Amino acid sequence: QRINHIFGEYIELIDRFNYFEEKVIKNLKPDLLICSIPLKHNLDIPTVQISVFMNREDESKIFAVLNELENKRLKDEYSDHLKEIIKKEHFFVDMNFKNPDEIIEFMCEDLKKAGAIGEDFYENVLEREKISSTSFIYNFAIPHSIDSAVYESNISIVLLKKPVQWGLYEVKIIFLLAVEKTDSDTMKLFFEWMTNLSNDIGRLTSLLECKSYEEIENGLENSFFRNKPIVVKVSRGNGSRGIRIIDEKISEFDIFMKEKQKGCYEYDENN
Repeated sequence: QRINHIFGEYIELIDRFNYFEEKVIKNLKPDLLICSIPLKHNLDIPTVQISVFMNREDESKIFAVLNELENKRLKDEYSDHLKEIIKKEHFFVDMNFKNPDEIIEFMCEDLKKAGAIGEDFYENVLEREKISSTSFIYNFAIPHSIDSAVYESNISIVLLKKPVQWGLYEVKIIFLLAVEKTDSDTMKLFFEWMTNLSNDIGRLTSLLECKSYEEIENGLENSFFRNKPIVVKVSRGNGSRGIRIIDEKISEFDIFMKEKQKGCYEYDENN
C-alpha cells in the first residue's frame, strides 16, 4: 500500500505474490520486481530489494531504477525515430570530392531523385553556406536549407575517403539535414545526438571511421545517453520525496534530454 501511495504516479502495480514463481512472473512481463527478501532468478527484469518497513533509502533505490527504465525507453524510442530518417539508401562511404559545393550538389541531387526535396532546396543550402559555414572543429559539417522545401524528412550522410576544406575546418563526414518544418522533434534528436558525440571523442572518432550503414546504426544506439551511474537524493524534510520522473507541463524530451532533475545527480567515482 505504501509503495502504491508513493510511486502510484509512476508505476502500475500489476500483482502481489507471497512466494516467487518464475513462470508466472515471466508471463506477466513486468518492468520491475520489488521484494522484501533476497531474490535470485534468471529473468531479465530489474529487481529491487527493500526492507519490510520501507524507508527513504528504499525509496531512492526504486526511484533510481525507474529513472534507468525511463532512460532506456527514451533511448530506444528516439534512436528508432532517427533510424527512420537516416536511411541506408542515402548513406555513402569512401567518397571523393574536391570541395563542399560538389558534396552538397551530390547529396541534394540524391534526395531530389528520391522525391524528398523540392527544386529550390539545393540553392537554399548554398545560400545558407554563404551566411556562415556549417562545418565544425570535429571534422563534420551539417549543411541545411534556410527555407525548408522538404517533402519528406531525411538526414543523408557522406563519409569521405579524404577530408576536404570546408570553411575554417577540414571535414570528413557530412550530414545533410532535409527536415520538414513541422518535424521539430527530429532536429532536437539529431542535435542531441551530435552534442553527445562531440563530448565523446572516442565515439566521434569511431563514427569517422565507419565503413557501413550498420556501424552508423550502432552509433545511434550508443550515443544518446552517456551511461553514468545515477544517485537519487531523497528529501530529509517534509517535502516530496525523491525525484519527479514525469512532469505533465514539460515534454519527456525536455525532461530527459535537456534538463537535469533537481534530485538526480551524475555520480563521479573520483569524488
